[in-house]
Amino acid sequence: QMSDELRTEVNKHFDANEGIELSSNHPNKYLRPEAQTIRMQEKILDKVDKFPDTNENSFNVIVVNCMEFHFGYFDADDARNVVYGKPRKLVFTEYWGGRIKGLLEKDNPNKGANLFRQRIAATLFIPKIHACNLLQDSLIVCNTTLGKQYVDLFKESIESIPSASQIKWIESNTL
Repeated sequence: QMSDELRTEVNKHFDANEGIELSSNHPNKYLRPEAQTIRMQEKILDKVDKFPDTNENSFNVIVVNCMEFHFGYFDADDARNVVYGKPRKLVFTEYWGGRIKGLLEKDNPNKGANLFRQRIAATLFIPKIHACNLLQDSLIVCNTTLGKQYVDLFKESIESIPSASQIKWIESNTL
């Protein structure tokens, strides 16, 4: 969900029949795209302690509604920024003081990041809701720190679900 500050700005400009732009050099820090990435990471990490430890018989997946992220324009590089901290297209790398660390990066200082790496098999991002197939246009990022065998088992399990053919698997070329 949008931060209260961003929602206030959106409503103010909407009421005036004007547009609003997110930019990395915006004087209002809440109107920077990086602020949304950080907020999404915080919201994801807030949920991690509710999940049990991983095992071979079950997989913990966090599902994220991204319909409001970047005003409805959530893509694969946004998913990579959130989880890996490194987009495929380097021009989309996000900075907030320094480069924003992805949830899977060992040096991510955020509370819950270590637990995320230990407990969460994947993060499923849903940028649009479709009545016929919730998974259409969805993006999934696996937790590669859990090991190749675990990730392969997870992928095999997910791919056995008929509607999962609509999922786009997002991998990093940098990890």
